[in-house]
Amino acid sequence: MGFTADTPTVAGVVLIRSSIQSPNYVAGVSGWTINQDGSVEFNNATFRGTVIVDGSNNSYITIDNPGGDPQIILRPDDIPGYPLFNAALLPGSIRASSNDNGSQATSNTGMRIDVPGLTGNPIPFIDIRTRGFTAGLVNAQFEFGADPGTNADFIFNGSLTVLNSGLISSLGDVLAVSLQVNTSTVMLGSLTVQGIQPGRPPVVRLAQKVAQAIPNAAATAVTYAAGSEELKLNGSTTWHNVAVNNTRVTPTISGIYEVRVTTSMDTAAGGNYTQVAAAVGKNGTRLSPQAISRPDTGTPANTTTTSAICLLNGTTDYVEHYATQNNSGAANQNTNVAAGFESVMELVLIGI
Repeated sequence: MGFTADTPTVAGVVLIRSSIQSPNYVAGVSGWTINQDGSVEFNNATFRGTVIVDGSNNSYITIDNPGGDPQIILRPDDIPGYPLFNAALLPGSIRASSNDNGSQATSNTGMRIDVPGLTGNPIPFIDIRTRGFTAGLVNAQFEFGADPGTNADFIFNGSLTVLNSGLISSLGDVLAVSLQVNTSTVMLGSLTVQGIQPGRPPVVRLAQKVAQAIPNAAATAVTYAAGSEELKLNGSTTWHNVAVNNTRVTPTISGIYEVRVTTSMDTAAGGNYTQVAAAVGKNGTRLSPQAISRPDTGTPANTTTTSAICLLNGTTDYVEHYATQNNSGAANQNTNVAAGFESVMELVLIGI
C-alpha cells in the first residue's frame, strides 16, 4: 500500500483520511480497514495480551490467558441506585484449565463456569434457554458427552435439587421442568427432591398428653394442642400447628402418605365402653378402614389403632385423627404416657 504527498494519511498521531484500507478490502468479504470513527474490520487477528470490551455502567468483557489458563471474564451492568451492591458484585468467568496434581497419572482438565455473585444473600444463577423459530421459548435440553448423542456420567460434588414446579419465563410461558439420567449417577453430596432426600422421608408423630373429652357416640377430631408431644423431621416442621387447626397435619410436599392413628380412652365414668373406634380423616371426611374395638364386660379402658394410605396434593389437603367412643356419656382420652396409653397420630411420606 503506497501513499503520495498530496494524499496525507496522518498528521502527527491523527488519522486525516476517513480510513486506511488494504488494497483488496471489500466490506464483509476480504481485506481490512481502520476507520476514522474508531471502527475496524479484519479477517483474523492475533493478540499477545489482554482484550477488553467495555460496556455501559461499568460492565465489561475481558479475554486473557494468565498462566496458561485461558479465561473470559464477564461483569454485568451496575444497578442504578445501589452503589454498595455494585461495589460488591463479582464478575463471572468461563475458564479452561489443566493440572497434573504432581503426577501425570492424576492429571485432569476442565471447563468451569463461575456466575456473578455477592458475599451476601442474593443468589447467583445460570439460566440457559432454547428458542424455537417463532422466538417462543421451548424446553431446553442439556446433553453431556464426548459427542452429540453419547451418554455420559453425571458427577455432583454438591447437592442436586429437582423442583416439582414449572419455570415461568419473561414471556409468560410455563415450562415443565424434568431431569432424565440415562447412565450412572455419582453424587458426593446429596440428592434433594421437593426438599427431601432418598431414605429420609418426612415424618410427623403427634402424641396427646392433655386429656380431651370425646362425646358419646360422635366421631370427634383429636386435638394435638400445646402440651402435646411433637416429632417432626426432614422438611415437615411446618405441617402441624399447636395453635391453629391443631387437629390437622397439612403436608407441603405432594405424594402418597401412610397415616396411622391410635385412640386410647381412659376409664369410662358412666360405665364400660360398648365400642372405641379410630379412623383417619382426609379433608374432614373419615376414610376406611375404621378400627372398632368392643371391650369385654368389666374392661374399664380401651385402645384401638388403624391406618390408611392417602394421596395428598401438598397444598390444601390435610389429614386428621377421628376418635369415637360409645358409653353412657362423654369420656376423656387416656394420657397415661408412662404406661404407653396415649392417643397418637403418625404420618410418613412413602411415595411421590
